[in-house]
Amino acid sequence: MSVNGIAVASGSQLFLSGSSQLGMSFFIRSNATEGQSALVTVRLLDILGRVVGADSMRVEIRLETTCWLACFRTQAGTHHVVSEGDVESVNADRPWCLGFEVHQMIDLDGDELQDGDSVAVMAWHGRYWSGQPSGQLQANRRALREWERFKLRKVGGSAGPTLRRGDRFALKTFHDLWVVAEQAGGSIVQANRPIQSTWETFTFLSGTRASFCLQSHNGPFVESEGNPGRVAATAGSCAGPAVHELFDIDAGELLSGDVVYVKTRDDRYWSAQPAGDLAADRPNAGTWERFRLVKTSGSLGDPILAGDAVALRSIHDRWVVAEGGGGFEVAADREVASTWETFIFRPQ
Repeated sequence: MSVNGIAVASGSQLFLSGSSQLGMSFFIRSNATEGQSALVTVRLLDILGRVVGADSMRVEIRLETTCWLACFRTQAGTHHVVSEGDVESVNADRPWCLGFEVHQMIDLDGDELQDGDSVAVMAWHGRYWSGQPSGQLQANRRALREWERFKLRKVGGSAGPTLRRGDRFALKTFHDLWVVAEQAGGSIVQANRPIQSTWETFTFLSGTRASFCLQSHNGPFVESEGNPGRVAATAGSCAGPAVHELFDIDAGELLSGDVVYVKTRDDRYWSAQPAGDLAADRPNAGTWERFRLVKTSGSLGDPILAGDAVALRSIHDRWVVAEGGGGFEVAADREVASTWETFIFRPQ
């Protein structure tokens, strides 16, 4: 039996739904995780939801999604959406786009983020947005299921179906209700509108993404391993775990003073701890994962180019340092940026 549909890996379970060649719907649940092979039972359902057949197959679990770090600005243009620290509430009352206001927009259809795609929104604390039947919008779900899926609608901005930075968009819940910033900002965000209009429109402020390496003063490159989260200046070349992905939340050209996130090749973010440790094991980007990238010469606002000397300052006002100037661990505990805290920026 041949089937097609969308798979969503959530925790230790896989959910797959779609349609068979016979035009019947199906639903799969498996305890396998992404990258594993699992024997699953497919139950065919008729239009009334009755089981009319079953078959077994072995499938390799693959989750193909794309993800953007972004802020969502209300239509009034003065407020940004924030998922609050109570791990539930969503409001639109922040004048800035920083840690708690940065979300991950996950395209469940993969490839480009486009009008009509199914998406999920993950907050800085790792929980998904969930549109409730009551019209509440909650940011507290650990698993991605039906209520955590939204239909993306591009409603203005650039030409074509692709959603780009500065474009306007709206989100429709599984219950056919639109996400709304009450009063166009300055208040709560809900998911209870039957019609999409001004208050239900947001501006997509995605960050700029780029691959890069950091070379320490003595020559070795900084490399990261998400498990166990070690960061060290021990790589002999700009390759493998020494290649990182940079998210410039200020977008546009990379400038001295921009706020950035650093992601490893195994999809973990750098995180500066209050005690001064630098870990590379965070699955989500929050406040401690935010750094300010500055050139060690020139002025704030100057472009950062290949070969420039740069330094990274954590949210705790401490500088990232390659101990010994390279060859050892990398920490984030220095009060002053000097030689060991200086790196050469090598874009890929």
